[in-house]
Amino acid sequence: MSADPRRSARWLGFGLLALLVGLAWANGLDGAFTYDDKVEVVGNRTIRTLEQWNAVLGYNASRPLVILSWALDWRLWGLEPMGYHAVNVLIHALNAGLVFLLGEELGRRMNLTRPMAPALAAAALWALHPMTTEAVTYITGRSESLCATLYLAAVLCWLRWRRGADAFQLLLALLAFLLAAATKEVAATIPATLLAIELLLPSEGPSERRRWLGLAPFWALLAAGAVARKLLYGVFTTDLQLRTLDVQIATQAEVLLRYLQLWLLPVGQSVFHDHPPAAGLLDPRALFSAAVLVAGLAFTLWQRRERPWLALGAAWFLLLLAPSSSIVPLKETMAEHRAYLAGWGLCFMVVVSLTPALAARRRMAIAAAALACLVLGAGTHLRNRAWQSEVTLWQDAVEGNPESAEAWYGYADAQRFSGSFDGAILGYQRAVELDDLFLDAWNNLGIALAEQGRIEEARRTWLSTLERHPTYCRAHNNLGWLYYRQRKWEDATAEFRTTLVYCPQNTQAHFALGNIYYGPRRDPQRALHHYHAVLEIDPAFAERPLIEERERQLTF
Repeated sequence: MSADPRRSARWLGFGLLALLVGLAWANGLDGAFTYDDKVEVVGNRTIRTLEQWNAVLGYNASRPLVILSWALDWRLWGLEPMGYHAVNVLIHALNAGLVFLLGEELGRRMNLTRPMAPALAAAALWALHPMTTEAVTYITGRSESLCATLYLAAVLCWLRWRRGADAFQLLLALLAFLLAAATKEVAATIPATLLAIELLLPSEGPSERRRWLGLAPFWALLAAGAVARKLLYGVFTTDLQLRTLDVQIATQAEVLLRYLQLWLLPVGQSVFHDHPPAAGLLDPRALFSAAVLVAGLAFTLWQRRERPWLALGAAWFLLLLAPSSSIVPLKETMAEHRAYLAGWGLCFMVVVSLTPALAARRRMAIAAAALACLVLGAGTHLRNRAWQSEVTLWQDAVEGNPESAEAWYGYADAQRFSGSFDGAILGYQRAVELDDLFLDAWNNLGIALAEQGRIEEARRTWLSTLERHPTYCRAHNNLGWLYYRQRKWEDATAEFRTTLVYCPQNTQAHFALGNIYYGPRRDPQRALHHYHAVLEIDPAFAERPLIEERERQLTF
């Protein structure tokens, strides 16, 4: 029996995609832990005890599968980042294969003559695009790429069930949906994506009734998940009151257009996009962005019958970005990893649109695809260099955002944590020049000066911080510890007491006062009061053994 030529072609496609991804990310495997990796991976002690699976899964109830994957990484690699990077690249290679299969399934449903070729080309362009680097090279970006794996699996299984497969494919689609929801919140758009496919593409399957019955459990699970989230967190989406609804909508209109530009022309990428909130719905930039988006969407819908891939690509792009670029305000107005899977819709749209013109010129089509892959792969290779370390990452950010105080602050922090205090001081100074009320930058400037032994300059910097904001507790604490080390007990006590006036739950101030009353200003009752407050506020306080020993000494 001869082998199925289409199956052989698919395997060749999978191999080619894996090879291209491996080449593009060859220089991304030796990067360090960066940005949120320091908190979510390096500082996350729950992943170091895989046997205590309840602690692992409970670290972030919204993303237990991601935390579990890091716990498995810890078991295999410890704190060697190369292993974590390798897993991320493997996930991305798998995703490239899945979008290849998805493109072929959708092309078949749209009655394309030879759907495999454009599906492979779109998968390659997406997989090699520099806009995918943040979700792949950034270890914490795994929440995006792993969710994409399960998202794609859910859509693929749904399409196969709609084509006539048995109910097992529908059950697999539902399972993938549940697992995706345990990876990242963007999975909540899966029911809407399936609905968009059904509405925008020619119908397929043995009966119209079948699709509506099949969609019902997805929407039921989505409703149940929303209720569970409300019970768990007290809110359906987020409790961050960062922006009013009109400002949020106007800002995200601009952000969506910016994502679109970065996918069409990846120039100006950065870990930090200093995208200021819009002034409101009547902001000229927001109105222009909204007009472009609405016009584009209207055009794709108008072309739905003749060119359904346009409407599907636009819907895919917008739906995948809806959780982060719609009505829910997030701290950062935009981040490139959020557009990871959304970009495939654009790649598919562009490739299928160009296919008829290139179909009669096969050599030209192959050359154009090869050139595009080469250019995008080179761009990804270059982009990986920025992710080599915290310093290179933020150096890239300030080069792209030279007038951003936040970017300079991130650069200065990276320099300080790497031990380069001269660079840190210059970065913090630039940040406060751009934003005179940037209290954290003022505070950390004082820390960097103190680390260099420039104690009087550090003291003046913290005093300057308090002139700008007298209730800023970090500066009071830093002054307190400065006086503590200089054995100026009265001044130290005054600063820590001031901290507690404004921040009564501050454990550092309580701990410092406990130390002062335990030793140089002997007062057992006050020492016990402050030590007890520390453990009551934070039972896992790092100095708990010392506090408990001193409490025993003071009590007995």
